[in-house]
Amino acid sequence: MTQFSLLTKATFFFGLAVVVMAGIWFDQVPVLNQPHLFVTFQVISLTGIAWGVLISLDWFATRQRSASPAKKIILLLAAILVWRISYFPIMVFAGWVATLGERLTFAMSGIISLPIVIYPIFFITMLLMFAGATFAMGAIIYMQYKKWMIITLPAFVMAAMVSFSKPSDIGWLPDTHVNVSEPLPVAMLPTENPYLPLLGKPEYPLQKKVLLFAAGSIYVFVPHSPWAGTVKGTLEDLFRNNPNGSTSIRIRDHYESYHVAHKFIRS
Repeated sequence: MTQFSLLTKATFFFGLAVVVMAGIWFDQVPVLNQPHLFVTFQVISLTGIAWGVLISLDWFATRQRSASPAKKIILLLAAILVWRISYFPIMVFAGWVATLGERLTFAMSGIISLPIVIYPIFFITMLLMFAGATFAMGAIIYMQYKKWMIITLPAFVMAAMVSFSKPSDIGWLPDTHVNVSEPLPVAMLPTENPYLPLLGKPEYPLQKKVLLFAAGSIYVFVPHSPWAGTVKGTLEDLFRNNPNGSTSIRIRDHYESYHVAHKFIRS
């Protein structure tokens, strides 16, 4: 049985403590601060990546009885790539998981009164998904769990296509279009799926269609509860105003939607 190192365990508990405390704090503040949100997202995502690297080194190196320095370097470089290509997909999916928690709270409101919890669920999901994505890359590098590569390899390809839907997306940071000095958009409610009808448009390249398909697919499953519905509707309106935006623009749209929906966490 693989024994995880003290550093791996410490990284996990540090990350878990950070996400829980940060999540509780974010749920309580009346207005989001964009630099705080940006820094928190970076710390959580990179902590998840670091945890995934340490798990991979403990798990796969033990199974192979040795870990060459070259493989360790490759794993570290690959982990940076994993962070970059999975940042936006994981942020979106983690946000969707948080909407399910909100929907469950409202479904139980007739039985018991519970506070709405958004960011603790959001951040915990982010931490675990980044660690899981790095572990999956570690399995590829160390050639373990080969039967799962039929899923993991296409998943990484799709994540890269979503994250780099336009040449302007190429860069070290995924969220370069965030400008805290600009006014926030007006909060909107959802009307209909704006993404899937555009899949048949010939002017959209393949990577853009992958982004549209991913956005349109998750749109269907986002509930219309206060926070989730406001994020969903505001994203829909921002997309209609700029349907040809790059992935970095879509990331900015998500940040802005989180801002305008924040007051509904305590509604």
